[in-house]
Amino acid sequence: MGSCDDCPLRGAGGSTSCYLLVPEEGKTNVRLADCLASLQQPNVSPLSGLFLRRVDLRGLVVSNKRIEGADLSGADLRGAVFNRVTLHDCLLNDADFENAVLQDVDFRGAKGLRGLLFYNAIALPIRLPDLDELELPCAYEQKQQWPKAEYVYRILKESYRTHGMNKYSGFCYEREMEMQRRQARGWEWLALTVLWLSCGYGERPERTVVSALLIILGFALAYTNLTLVGSAGDIHRDLAQALYFSVITFSTTGYGDIHPQGWAQVFAASEALVGSFTIALFVFVFCRRMTR
Repeated sequence: MGSCDDCPLRGAGGSTSCYLLVPEEGKTNVRLADCLASLQQPNVSPLSGLFLRRVDLRGLVVSNKRIEGADLSGADLRGAVFNRVTLHDCLLNDADFENAVLQDVDFRGAKGLRGLLFYNAIALPIRLPDLDELELPCAYEQKQQWPKAEYVYRILKESYRTHGMNKYSGFCYEREMEMQRRQARGWEWLALTVLWLSCGYGERPERTVVSALLIILGFALAYTNLTLVGSAGDIHRDLAQALYFSVITFSTTGYGDIHPQGWAQVFAASEALVGSFTIALFVFVFCRRMTR
């Protein structure tokens, strides 16, 4: 049991250390009340070695503090207010920050961030570690609570964007949109699914390239069973010629020396429209990524 020389509660009740340091789970609110009130006193900063695992800390208010080496695993921090707080080397696995107000809170030095609950929390802003340290997917997504997961990914997205971490912000935006898709129904679900497959919600230009190649190949296979007329006459079941025709039709450069007849005209017109849209989508997604 570590000593707590800076704490004004040291020695209270004959104890040689503060109750906040005692390695005991589920501490009672009655005994914690005075200890928690002491957190606002300037002579207990930084706060080091607090053991608050699975403790009810609802409504806790902490301002202008640096908390080091604390164990807050599974702590109930719903409705808490943290203002200008740094959490360094702290264990936060499964801590519940729902409905909390987190203003200028620095989580970058924390460890053990698995299962954090942030639904309805107000973050203005917070500093976060790298994504791999957050151990995503978030707890709500694992429980298939899509609206709550969407809210958390939105918080993460805005926090990373505020601090210029655009790669991580983009990933969280993609997860946010995926949570929307899983809630959607009917045409909205279909539209979001197409957006996800074709460009990863605007975050993956490589998907647009793959989609374009698949569209070109698909139409080429269709043309092998339709009527195409070349300079030497009708073209039937010639995949190479059909692929060539599909490429120039997709890229809207014209038909060249091959012309569609009958139903092939409908397919060619459709491919030209899809090609125009896909090329524009690729330009948008690529430029969006490069300019961030």
